[in-house]
Amino acid sequence: MHGGRGTLFERGQAVLDAMAAGTLTPDTAATIMQAVAAQAKAVEVAELEKRVAALEATSANAAMSAP
Repeated sequence: MHGGRGTLFERGQAVLDAMAAGTLTPDTAATIMQAVAAQAKAVEVAELEKRVAALEATSANAAMSAP
C-alpha cells in the first residue's frame, strides 16, 4: 500500500491483494480493513452533513424569499 493514496475501494483492494500475496496475515488484513471501513463511514457521514447543510440553506433561502 502506498501511504493512503487511492480511493477507499482501492485501499481495501490493496489490503486484500497483500493478504492474498502473503504480505499481510489475515488478522492484520482484518484489522486494516476495519480501519478502512471506519474511514469510509466517516467520509459518508461528512458527505451527508454537507448535503443536509446545503438543503437547509436552500430551504431557509426559499422561506425568506416567500411572500
